[in-house]
Amino acid sequence: MLDRSREYQRKNVDTASGEVRTEAAAGISLYSIASNQRATAPEAKEALDRIKKAKDEGRLEEDADITLDNLQKAGYGRDRAAQVYESYQQNEITKKMLQDDRVLSGFGNNGGEEFLSYMMTSESLVVTGDQQWASWYERMNDLFSRVQNSSGSWSGHHCITSPVFCTAAVILTMTADRDVEFLRAEANG
Repeated sequence: MLDRSREYQRKNVDTASGEVRTEAAAGISLYSIASNQRATAPEAKEALDRIKKAKDEGRLEEDADITLDNLQKAGYGRDRAAQVYESYQQNEITKKMLQDDRVLSGFGNNGGEEFLSYMMTSESLVVTGDQQWASWYERMNDLFSRVQNSSGSWSGHHCITSPVFCTAAVILTMTADRDVEFLRAEANG
């Protein structure tokens, strides 16, 4: 079931063209991109780890990039190398897309879907051990500080508006780095 879900999420971003499918995401690229990023994070991390191990063992040069050929040299069969490489590429593309403030703004104001998308991105960065965590955290801290309710909660302004749901998503977004072991184990599970 999880594999089918991840496959569905992977199809939201085309690696070759960079095109984002949004017809099932209310036309909002943020939702599709964050979903794809979360689905590809476990295999992206797997690719990173496999290449690092091959470098440590001397099967690849220290400056070797993650490529289909290098993943095969690192021990994958052709089909598995292709699948892992595709996930790695998609994960890298989605990280770049999420640097765009227009993409990050989602529907234009914060709803539960935006908060959930931010949470999935936080989890993805933690799963892959990405160095962008610190800048992502600062960016989210700034955003959440500006939109926090006077009660200390957060509310959505469209669709999912529940303060309980939105506040939970914000807390999970901001504390994902504290759940590294859980998120990595869950991602592989």
